[in-house]
Amino acid sequence: MALRHGKTELAAEVADRPGNDAALRKKLWLKVAKSVIQQNQGSIKTAMDFLKRCDLLRIEDLIPFFPDFVVIDDFKEEICTALEDYSRQIDALKREMDSSAETAGHIKQDIRRLDRRYAIVEPGERCWGCRLPLLARQFFVFPSCQHGFHVDCLGDMVLKSVGMGKGKRIRDLRTEIGKAVVGGGAAGRERLGREFDSLVAGACVLCSEIAVKRVDEPFVTAADEGDEWAL
Repeated sequence: MALRHGKTELAAEVADRPGNDAALRKKLWLKVAKSVIQQNQGSIKTAMDFLKRCDLLRIEDLIPFFPDFVVIDDFKEEICTALEDYSRQIDALKREMDSSAETAGHIKQDIRRLDRRYAIVEPGERCWGCRLPLLARQFFVFPSCQHGFHVDCLGDMVLKSVGMGKGKRIRDLRTEIGKAVVGGGAAGRERLGREFDSLVAGACVLCSEIAVKRVDEPFVTAADEGDEWAL
């Protein structure tokens, strides 16, 4: 309505009101730009100076509004500035691509090193959860820290540290894996086992972020024998 009554300044103020909505702001400023350029066909520089008030408008957005007889000299400076901006953006994108390629290379190297990681389990090693011999039943060993746990012990320790959603999924997987073992569904058991492993054995409970979350737990609990801690 402001444009319809020739109130260009008022129209510009209205176009700036949706400050956080860049899409709407640009849409309104394009209407202002079209009107300003049509009103100042004899002085393109005046129109361009007015439109510089909007940081969203670029020269390529405004070119369609100019009449056919406008010569490039009228906005040569704006075109040069736009080209310089594009050049800087291209350089920044090249740096980002180089950085991404370097990061991808490091990740590939890490993956190759992971394939060669191993852990040696001695006959006398014990589970860090129940302190019973580790080789007595199925277990996990983390190669980076050499901590080993029985599968069920590790699952119980993780359940104490995770949220309700993840904890419920771990308990459900235990039930489903037990049913799959009884039913003999090898493919389903393998799929469930992979998901269970990713939830339970994704990180060592003694060394990872899980341990940080348990930092306020006491060293000696009611289940421990006090004599074991006596000096």
